[in-house]
Amino acid sequence: MALVSDSIPYMVQGISQQPDEVRRVYQGAAQVNAQSSLVDGLNKRPPTEHIAKLLTSPSTNAACHLVDRGIGSRYIVIVQSNNTLSGTTLKVFNAVTGVESTVTNSVTLQYLVCSNPREDLVFLTVLNRTYVLNRNTTTAMATTRSPNQSFTEEQKFSDLESNETEGAIFKILGDNDDKFSAFWVKKKAGTVYEETVAPNNLIEIDKTTLPHEITQSGTNFTFNTITWTNREVGDDDSNEEPGFIGKKITSLFFYKNRFGVTADEKVVFSESGEYENFFRTTVTTTVDSDPIDVDVTHTKVSKVEYAIPFNEQLLLFSEQSQFFVESSGALTANSISINPASNFEMDITMPPVGAGVNVYFSQISGDFSRLRELYVATDIDTHDAADVTAHVPQFLPKNVHKGTASTSEDVLYFLSYNEPSRIYCYKYNWAGQEKNQSAWSFFQFSTEDTILWIETIENNTFFVVSRSDGVFLEVMDYLVPDDTNLDFCSRLDRKVSLTGSYSSGTDTTTWTLPYQVPTGTPVVVVRSGTTDNKGTSITSTRPSTTTVAATGDHSGSTCLLGLEYEMNYRFSTQFMREGTGMYTSVGEKMAVATGRLQMRRWRVTYRDTGFFNVQVQPTGRDLKTYEFTSMRVNLPTAKPDRVSLESGTFSFPVIARNTEVTVDIKSTSYLPAQFIQAEWEANYSVHSKRM
Repeated sequence: MALVSDSIPYMVQGISQQPDEVRRVYQGAAQVNAQSSLVDGLNKRPPTEHIAKLLTSPSTNAACHLVDRGIGSRYIVIVQSNNTLSGTTLKVFNAVTGVESTVTNSVTLQYLVCSNPREDLVFLTVLNRTYVLNRNTTTAMATTRSPNQSFTEEQKFSDLESNETEGAIFKILGDNDDKFSAFWVKKKAGTVYEETVAPNNLIEIDKTTLPHEITQSGTNFTFNTITWTNREVGDDDSNEEPGFIGKKITSLFFYKNRFGVTADEKVVFSESGEYENFFRTTVTTTVDSDPIDVDVTHTKVSKVEYAIPFNEQLLLFSEQSQFFVESSGALTANSISINPASNFEMDITMPPVGAGVNVYFSQISGDFSRLRELYVATDIDTHDAADVTAHVPQFLPKNVHKGTASTSEDVLYFLSYNEPSRIYCYKYNWAGQEKNQSAWSFFQFSTEDTILWIETIENNTFFVVSRSDGVFLEVMDYLVPDDTNLDFCSRLDRKVSLTGSYSSGTDTTTWTLPYQVPTGTPVVVVRSGTTDNKGTSITSTRPSTTTVAATGDHSGSTCLLGLEYEMNYRFSTQFMREGTGMYTSVGEKMAVATGRLQMRRWRVTYRDTGFFNVQVQPTGRDLKTYEFTSMRVNLPTAKPDRVSLESGTFSFPVIARNTEVTVDIKSTSYLPAQFIQAEWEANYSVHSKRM
């Protein structure tokens, strides 16, 4: 028998569902409410902060959009609809304060009526205009026609006489020497002729069937139709109606100073710089700024569902294939090309998410989803979409409907209809062409919560959450900044800063919450003043669903109130490992199956930590819990009940065989918990010798 030891050098690679024997030693078996940082290690996830109650009633299906025009001008658009006009609403709220803005409906909300707003409505913000698309609406031309007047045909423009009647219409047929098809002109005053539209032609797009707009003026918003430019020259042959007419638009995009839409296999770009015009302004010559109308052709079904501007290209997604829109030089009808990028099936429930030079999209795999990372190696012109869930094939549930990315923090968050109270997290990091982090975990919130929508700006993630008493706006800061007057960030969800009201008659301080919490659910009260006991909690009771009470006068300073949540990290089963002499997917060492590894003791290195416990569960035996707390009394300052965050190593016994025990680190406290690495020692006995 030999005394052996090994280490887990870092704990920031999330979880793996591979067999323990081939799993990397630094991947865990479970990670809940913990984030993986290459700098700070494994730490308890950031809390959510309450911003405002947006709606007084719960909502199971609302479309949300963030209008981000920089710091000081960020707003949340919320559209609800039950497929009736009377049940359709449009509201806008300040994303920082939650204050509702005034919305003027210049037209009815009929265009927004749908049965599934989260999937049926699409938003795109350009400058102070937010386009709103209803994917269920079939576009059409209006009935407006050009005047039905007689006209004269001429072979050449030079055949026209200067004494023609003002207002007369002529069709110039052209000949074999011309580089244009027939065109139409109208006689103006004097010797002037102006190119015009053919008589009795449909000239107007039905604006009630095309995307509408939400425009911003200060803190006020207006919902209205968009006045799309009419067909002013040519006819149905020389200046055709846009390719999306008669079809349902599936996505909106803005690319190289053009507004664009996709519909079935069509990709249609507006005139350059004129986002409301989809008609040519002259048919006598081809102009680089002309609208572009192009088809996506492929051997597979190529109905375009999404268009994502990507790495100076436009990436198109169909249910079975991906395409790149490219151009040599300026984007024109003559330079544009649509080329296949890859042939991966995708789940069209979730719009693809762009993050830096990568685009992520989901696939259905049985009852679960896979996430693919599409990237382009421009130097060798190869395209691939790696499966970043290959090591967790049964982790991300199917019906993922929303994703958001923070390129500043290298993290993506996902929502699934199947688990509406969870956020699935993918933390990654690139070092040149090598990915040195690919970590999966999830954040678990109250099972009563339905997270309708999330969006990330830099290090802040905004949430719209539906609960039994309404819909709420909250924010989570990935960087977990210290709370005011504290040296740490209190890990409390729905965190608010409140000043209590003291009653001398009952010697009780009462805080009134801006939301409801069942009286059986504890609400933690943390001192955040400037006294020596700041950061400690106050013993409290719950008189009602919106109040918290505590004995004594605590009204002299603000306190932080919120709900505690549990962090959990489970280590993978540890093995004796030996070198193989070659590098494999799991490194240079492989697990040794022979012999018996009897675990004796573990050590976990922590930093700036206030509380956690370790739970050791041997198979068939009682659970053992070992607690660490940094709460101290009788410090040199002689002030009791003072919080002190500590760094060091926590040692605990594990008397069990390696394959017959689980080891979990948990933290239910509002105090921070941060872990750097771990190591273990064990007795190893073997009755044979390696050749």
